[in-house]
Amino acid sequence: MRACKYSLILFFISLMFGHLAAQETTVYVWEFFTRDNKNNDLTKAFTEDFESALVDAKCYTVLNRRNYASLVAQQDMEKEIRSVDDVSEETKSEFRTKAARQFIFGEIFDDVESGEIRITVTFQAFNGSIITRKHVSLARGLRLDANSRIETMKALAKKLCRKPARAPAEYPISHEIDGFTVILKECRFAGGKVTMLFDFISIYGDEKVRLAAGSQIAYDDAGNKHISPSVKIASQKSNNLERLFVIDVAVPVEVHWKNVPGRAVMISRYDLKVEINGNEQQLTYRNLPLLK
Repeated sequence: MRACKYSLILFFISLMFGHLAAQETTVYVWEFFTRDNKNNDLTKAFTEDFESALVDAKCYTVLNRRNYASLVAQQDMEKEIRSVDDVSEETKSEFRTKAARQFIFGEIFDDVESGEIRITVTFQAFNGSIITRKHVSLARGLRLDANSRIETMKALAKKLCRKPARAPAEYPISHEIDGFTVILKECRFAGGKVTMLFDFISIYGDEKVRLAAGSQIAYDDAGNKHISPSVKIASQKSNNLERLFVIDVAVPVEVHWKNVPGRAVMISRYDLKVEINGNEQQLTYRNLPLLK
């Protein structure tokens, strides 16, 4: 009897957490668009195929687009919806009542030169934060073939379901490492250049720090690898710097990367490598949003 009672309790707990998980992953798919901001029969077909694939994958609760067509048309008919910034607050409020917490936006890029169609989907929270972004490619000659589109969208859905999407980090981010407080204040992005701004504070005494640009490696959200050409400590800028840090004094430190794609929205991983009094240390950062 007691075992039966515990089984019932576990059953209802699993139901409760299953319901909460569904609430946390409820999404709405907006109609896909081309890179030059147009909708056509092809973008509509990809949208419907992707929505069906995501429903079948069963890792998100997907609101049926047809059920909300009148709501979207009434409140946002004058706007081209390409990101959360284009969605009215009234529409967001309506979707919140349906437990939706993320929008999905899709872009179709017809790359004639390469002979491929590139489909990119972006998950955005209602506050504008990018949750995740994934893409797949399809041979251009197969774009009108329904079976090829369906299989490609299934592959995209599988990518999205492979592991839970992580929310981006929030600044400032503070860590302690070998007698230092390291504060990442922000990560700026402009003109293809990423700049991370830190404060280094020595906690226990005067410490010697060496920072080498070539050891500062970051990866953007598309998996591109970037090696820093220069670092900056206070007013000194070079590819290799050494400085004595005085106790309790916040010293500004900058790390730079160039030629980052303009469509990047976050640094998915960065290993800060620093030498403190001759000892190598490392801090790993993940999912750092780029402030534009």
